[in-house]
Order: sequence, then structure tokens, then C-alpha cells
Amino acid sequence: MYLSAERYVSGYSFQEEQERALYDRLVKEFGVEEHVDPDTPSAHVKFTVGYWRKANQIHTWFVENCQGGRDECQKTWVDREKLVELRELCLRVLASTTLIDDLVPLWTIYDAAHPQGAVQLEPGKVLADAASAHDLLPTAEGFFFGGTDYDEFYWRDLKITVENIDRALSLPGAWDFEYHSSW
Repeated sequence: MYLSAERYVSGYSFQEEQERALYDRLVKEFGVEEHVDPDTPSAHVKFTVGYWRKANQIHTWFVENCQGGRDECQKTWVDREKLVELRELCLRVLASTTLIDDLVPLWTIYDAAHPQGAVQLEPGKVLADAASAHDLLPTAEGFFFGGTDYDEFYWRDLKITVENIDRALSLPGAWDFEYHSSW
């Protein structure tokens, strides 16, 4: 799961000197002086500003709030207001509970002695109260979606989301954002 920042850079003569200089510098840095079309001096610069792995609650939020419920691993433009909204939800969940020691599922064993499966547990941490997490950013099952427990991994994904969004929103307003998942 990726959050990218993209910016259009113009080298057209009617642009401000600073913008044209940036375009010229990019062309030179990438060594493409002989390959760009001189009649359309422009570029799109794109960087990954956020990455998640199997953060199903975050993916589901993007699907429901930015992709119109359509989950086809498509690239989707996300405006700054939506990123702020997601950040605030993460912060609300993080503020509403703490992590406590408990047993967490490690994997399920299927063998002759356990044909229906036996969940193997290990010491870990879970949310002391998962009510707001369940209400605000619920987990979701799905293909390659990771765990659905409200545990230390869920908590970590929320913290990573806040960090990713803070990094993205620290960019000037000329940058646009895109969410993309790949399973």
C-alpha cells in the first residue's frame, strides 16, 4: 500500500523563473536533455511518501472514503482534506485506548489432531478497549489483508499512518497525492 506525492513542473517560457530553473535542473540531473520534447517542457515528479503492509483498516478506509467503494488496486487521487480526516481518526483511536499484555494469535495449525484448526497463541499486546477502533477504523478480512485483531500490529499501523500523513502534508500545496494498493 503506497501513498505517493506528485508535482507538475513546467519549463514553459511563461512560467516564473524559479519554476523554469527547477525544470532545467531536473532535466539535467536525470540526463534527459536530448530526450525531452522542446515544445512541451514539462515533467511530473513523483515520490513515495508512505508505505503500509497489510494495514487492512487503512486500506478499507481509502476504499470507502476515496475510491467510492471500488477495490481494484487502482491508483486514486486523495486530497489533503481526506488525509487530514484519516490522520484525525487514527489519533482519536490511539488516544482512546492503550496496549495491554495478553495472548495474541500466532497461526492456526491444521493436522490430524486438529482437522478444524487450532489457534496457536503467544504473549503479545492488545488494545485495552477496542470499541472506538472498531467504530472508527474497523479491521477487514480479505485476500492478503493480514490480521483482523485489535492488537499491537493494528496500533503500529495507526502510528505509521500518522507519520506517513504528517510527511505528506509537510509538502507545499503544489504536491498532489495518490493512494495505490497492490495485492
